[in-house]
Amino acid sequence: MSEPRAFAGHVVLDNQFIYVFGGMHDYNVLQTIEKYDTIADQWVTVYFQLPRPLAKLGVCLVDREAIFICGGMSTDFEARRECYAFNLEHTNWHKKADMSVAKLVSSGCFYSNRNPGGHIYVVGGTID
Repeated sequence: MSEPRAFAGHVVLDNQFIYVFGGMHDYNVLQTIEKYDTIADQWVTVYFQLPRPLAKLGVCLVDREAIFICGGMSTDFEARRECYAFNLEHTNWHKKADMSVAKLVSSGCFYSNRNPGGHIYVVGGTID
């Protein structure tokens, strides 16, 4: 990777790309996003960033159209309630409804389209 990081979120796209979001390095909460291409065997830091620096965030892919991030820890080391959607076609973030509770999510975030319109589930995590 271009930058060492712990407590980052990740998602796999098209069985080729791994996106890694935020995390921490040397007690700094990161805002950067890196992408690994499994065919080219190469890491790149993408030009767009998270809407805010976050670690321990939940990340999930929604129907190959959007990547959602939920919760996480900001630079003040406090849990967050915010959720954002990243539009893969237009490469921009949109603020979504906040979770009812601020939490450090890590890997407990997933999308299910079993119900009309689909749902994002944030499971587990810790609350300050």
